[in-house]
Amino acid sequence: MSLVSDSERERAASSLRQQYLYGRLSTEQLAERVELALAARHRRDLHQAFAGLPPSWRDVDEVRRVARLAKRAAVRALIAGAWALLTLILLIGFALNSLVHGVATPDVIVFFLAWLFATALAWRARRRA
Repeated sequence: MSLVSDSERERAASSLRQQYLYGRLSTEQLAERVELALAARHRRDLHQAFAGLPPSWRDVDEVRRVARLAKRAAVRALIAGAWALLTLILLIGFALNSLVHGVATPDVIVFFLAWLFATALAWRARRRA
């Protein structure tokens, strides 16, 4: 039996308020269910607060919010993966260049600036995502 955290109780109460706004609960039902959700210690107590209500994933606004968050996470993961791959390519290129020609200060500066530029672009793209 898992215990429920304060943030989970608050999310449940917020979700119940959303159900009220959709017209699925009366004011009295909302008060009873929010009280039950805020006093919940176990997950089954939270489930009792939502008994008879449709799941939140069926709400259009909730689906859109989750889809937007998933898209944002996917874009950020793609940017991070591209940055990691480019960093690896630059590192291998620098190592091969150093093996063939030896370590030279201009090469170190060029590879560092290329990595810094790629990092700045990835950071900017990630913030915009």
